[in-house]
Amino acid sequence: MKGVDDLDFFIGDEAIEKPTYATKWPIRHGIVEDWDLMERFMEQVIFKYLRAEPEDHYFLLTEPPLNTPENREYTAEIMFESFN
Repeated sequence: MKGVDDLDFFIGDEAIEKPTYATKWPIRHGIVEDWDLMERFMEQVIFKYLRAEPEDHYFLLTEPPLNTPENREYTAEIMFESFN
C-alpha cells in the first residue's frame, strides 16, 4: 500500500505555494479526464489529509448527473482495487 511519502505532488494551498510547479486539473466540467492524476489525488486526500486507512472506513462518492457508465465503473474499480 502506498503511503504519504510516495506522493510527490501537491494539492490545494500547497500547490498554490509552489509557483514553479505545473498545475493540472484531473476533472473538467465535472468529468474525470486524467484518471492517473485523479487516483493520485484520491491517495493524497485519503492518506495525507484524512489520515485514514481505507479498509477501516466507508467512503461516499458522488458523481455528475450525466456521468458515463464507463466513468462510474472506473471510479469503482479504482476504489476497490487501490483502496480495498
